[in-house]
Amino acid sequence: MISYTLKSYTQKPVGSVLITNDDPTQIEATLSFYIPDHMRRPTERIIPLEPQSSKVIPLYAILNEEILDLEGAIPVQAEVALSCDLGGQTFSFKETSNITLYGRGALIWDTVGRAAAFITPEERNVSTFSRSLFERYRSHVQKRAIDGNIPMAMLLFEALNAHGIKYAQDASSPYSQVRGNHSAIDNIQYPAELLQSRLGDCDDCTVLYCALLENLNVSTALVDAPDHILMMFDSGIVEDRFFGFSLDEDWYVERAGRFWIPVEVTKLGEGSFMEAWALGAKTSRRLKAAGMLGITDVSEVWPEYPYALPAIEQEVKPPDSAELEKSFIDGMVQLQAMREDYVERKYIEPLLRKPEDHQARMKLAHTLIQSGDFNNAISTLMALLDTEQKAEAYYYIGFSYAGKMNFKAAVSYMERALEHDPGNEGYIYSLSLIKKEHKP
Repeated sequence: MISYTLKSYTQKPVGSVLITNDDPTQIEATLSFYIPDHMRRPTERIIPLEPQSSKVIPLYAILNEEILDLEGAIPVQAEVALSCDLGGQTFSFKETSNITLYGRGALIWDTVGRAAAFITPEERNVSTFSRSLFERYRSHVQKRAIDGNIPMAMLLFEALNAHGIKYAQDASSPYSQVRGNHSAIDNIQYPAELLQSRLGDCDDCTVLYCALLENLNVSTALVDAPDHILMMFDSGIVEDRFFGFSLDEDWYVERAGRFWIPVEVTKLGEGSFMEAWALGAKTSRRLKAAGMLGITDVSEVWPEYPYALPAIEQEVKPPDSAELEKSFIDGMVQLQAMREDYVERKYIEPLLRKPEDHQARMKLAHTLIQSGDFNNAISTLMALLDTEQKAEAYYYIGFSYAGKMNFKAAVSYMERALEHDPGNEGYIYSLSLIKKEHKP
């Protein structure tokens, strides 16, 4: 038995017992299972037994949460008891069996989803670390909607760097060796433990980073590399915002219409978030090309592998340093430079070569609008007012003015759009919404 799965033993059996009724009459037996010192009371169930029949009955356990504080492998004795009334007499039987109980951090890597049981977003130190950073840098991480969750993920990664978290390969039981070995016991640190120890392997660093993001309601997923584990998080950007996202497809994984960002946590202690993102994206591309990109959503496996909170008394304070702020700002500058390079390669350079490419100009305008650059969007669209796309150009100029909160100009341009395309229901609907905002 492994302590981190203590909650699952109420649904998944610890083991089973064979019960046989040799009597020619039907009986009802009471079956109980108990592990002294680690269960407050036995689990019991009534078992009906047909005459001269046998049944294999699963055994369930409600374990004390204190077992999360145990360390190492502890031999314990489990008790299985059976009682029944027959012919006016009560018969009782008891058997004991030796079980090894593995303490905090032990697990078997039969599936990467088991790591979800160590992703503890509600743990006190995890919550303090992530929430205090979010509050301190709220204006920075929520500056542009098109950035989604990326600034927050960047901040947390750089905060772990500033806190001194470092990746180190597990020399005794590396993931590549224990993965899929159902008899090999590995050990993983809970996020709060790694915040204290500051040195962990890929699975330790992965569950910590996932826990911090999940605490801020950012969905995460586990990726089996398969020589190690990496993670990805939901950027919060959907495919409808593709133009504003302005990144090459190599940098993200599209899943169900949403853009997910892969991160290689082995860069902790030696690289920036942008470097970890680049390496994670490279690994994801390699796995996808080989047909091996296996992704496990943390939220989807939590019901099967629920987390429990170990008792960790020591408090961890998040970093408050100029180094963190500089790393975060540098990362955001690098991200913006990547986007500007993308827009230049994708739209501006082709337009310089072929100015009459109105489709490319409209795509550039969409990119500028979705990224919140309304002034340049308006300038770009003005060149389309004498083309066959004039109605759409008028509409998006109006849309841009609405983004600038200039509703009077927005109404004017959208009315011009309807003059050229009077039956467009989208234009009519948008104009009605803007008129509600603009009350002369």
